[in-house]
This record gives sequence, C-alpha cells and structure tokens, in this order.
Amino acid sequence: MGKGRKPVPTRIKRLMGNPGKRRLPKHEPQPSSAMPRCPSFLDTYARNKWRQLAPELHRLRLLTKVDQGTLACYCQAFSDLKRARKTIDDEGEYHTSDKGYIYPHPAVTQARQAMEQIRKFAVELGLTPSCRVKFGQLGEPAADPLEEFMNSGAEDRTKKRKGTKAPGKAKDRRKAKVAKAPGKAKDRRKAKVAPVRKCKA
Repeated sequence: MGKGRKPVPTRIKRLMGNPGKRRLPKHEPQPSSAMPRCPSFLDTYARNKWRQLAPELHRLRLLTKVDQGTLACYCQAFSDLKRARKTIDDEGEYHTSDKGYIYPHPAVTQARQAMEQIRKFAVELGLTPSCRVKFGQLGEPAADPLEEFMNSGAEDRTKKRKGTKAPGKAKDRRKAKVAKAPGKAKDRRKAKVAPVRKCKA
C-alpha cells in the first residue's frame, strides 16, 4: 500500500472551515460526543496527564468516546518520558563498562522513544501549535495581560500626541486668518460705500 497524506476527519474539516471547499461526506460515522473515562491500567503520572488534558480536549470537540485509546497512549508515553528522565537524573546519561568504554544509559533511548511517541499522538489529538492554527479559532482566546498593558500604553501615547499637537501654531494660524490684511479690507469697504459724484454740465 503506497504512502500518502492521511485523510482528515470531517469534523476536523468543519473546524478548519473546509479549506479545500470540497464536498463533505454526509454518511461518515459519527462517534459519541461523550467524554471517555480514564483507563484503569494507566499509572499515576499518566492518569494525572489524562485529568489535565481530557476536559479541555472535550471542550474543544477534539475528544470523543472512541478516542480513548489515542489519548491513553499519549498519556502513557508522557509517563514513560517522565520516568526515564528521573532515571537519567539519578544515574547519569552515560555508563562506563568494566573495560573503560563509555556508553549511553538505556534510559536515554527510552526517553527519545517516548518523545517520538508523544509527538505522533499529539498530532493526532491536535495538541501542537500548528494543529491548532489549522483547526482555526475554536474558542475565545484568553486575554494576555502583557499585551493588554502594551496596547493601553500605545493608546495613551497616541491620545497625548493628538491632544498636544502644536497648540501654539494652531492658535497663531487662527489669529492670522482673522487679522490678515485689515487695511485692505477697510479700503474695499470704503470704496463700496463712497458716493458717485455727478459731473456738472
């Protein structure tokens, strides 16, 4: 079977706004939208990760009842990574054999394998930033206090610039318009009012 791009589920295409504008299948099986239960075989680290992710994924409509196994594998891989890193921290990344050869600790390989599994399952569940961009804006984003502070500061600076922009020059221009060439204006009014003298025959 040849390799190719994996088909995108219809529910994901709808969340993305159907970028290809192709006709969506009408009779695709729709799994139950109920949130799956945490499997009992997961260890402590994996169960904690499940409790952290499952409610949020279900809120974003990215987790259904049939996705239990995928999320369980992700959580267990996360637990494997945590345990491997703890072993490395306790025993070191390298060992020395009886003959003096230095070789990596087996936990280093376990950690790398766990990270690769985490990456694959994260893509399936939409847990990477690139996946969230493709899915579109699924909810109201949380307000960033730093961004709000920066925006408010920029608005205040803009208002100050508009309110205090060369007040002296503006007044001088208005005075110049009012008092521009007063002598000429009076001469024009006198020329209009002056009577016309009649010539004697």
